[in-house]
Amino acid sequence: NNIPAYQGRYERIGMKGVVKVKNEVNFIKKISSFTILGDPGCDGLGVEIMTTFSKAMNCTHTDFKIILGDLVPFGLEEFYKHIYSVINDISTDPVYALCGNHDTDYYITYFGLKNYVLVNDDLLIVILDNSKRIFEDGTLGFLKKSLEKYGRKNILILFHIPLPNNFSPNSVNSEEWQKLKAVIDPYKSNIKYLLSGHVHSYFQENIDGYKAVVSAGGGARLEFFGRLPDKKSSFHHVLRFYFNDESELEYEYISLADVSYDREIKN
Repeated sequence: NNIPAYQGRYERIGMKGVVKVKNEVNFIKKISSFTILGDPGCDGLGVEIMTTFSKAMNCTHTDFKIILGDLVPFGLEEFYKHIYSVINDISTDPVYALCGNHDTDYYITYFGLKNYVLVNDDLLIVILDNSKRIFEDGTLGFLKKSLEKYGRKNILILFHIPLPNNFSPNSVNSEEWQKLKAVIDPYKSNIKYLLSGHVHSYFQENIDGYKAVVSAGGGARLEFFGRLPDKKSSFHHVLRFYFNDESELEYEYISLADVSYDREIKN
């Protein structure tokens, strides 16, 4: 079930499960849509949480999926073996990941590089590691190089811990945001979303002219803080990204509230 990384490419047909990323630059074929979900493993990998995660993995059929970090509760290898096996067993699509603050030991062994890009003629997705609440110099250097060389009409930048926002204080500090902003500002018009997990909820906010989205409803217990932006934050969910008629990247929120998952029961 594991997809080998072959010269930074994968072929969609007949392949599914964990993509262990071995190359910083991964050229992908033209796609129509992909799914993003967050934080399945923060609170353990028990039956209820894994059932919710299974719903999240199976409620859409897209070209690939990306998990926004925190695949395990902490860095015990048994947890990595378990989530790796679950993804390979239930996913019908290739699955990429990024590193969360719970993903410490063994992340590279099972999921590969922590900073990498997925790119084709229409889209650039940049995956960054800020799991220690900072954007390290090497990470920012990689981002700068990627934007300079592979800038596209549609750019999506992903990292685990959110930017400073008006909903949750559980974020990087303002200094880290300014460091990131200095790198991405020249490409602002093409950066469609800055996407994070970590906070087990859902919200979108305009931060200095950028659309920042937090989505971590892929399995872990939901969080409720202060004022809720809307009812969507009350449900586990995924985000499906697609291209509109003008070839601009957009997304839709998909609630798991009415989604069932009973494959094992049927079996």
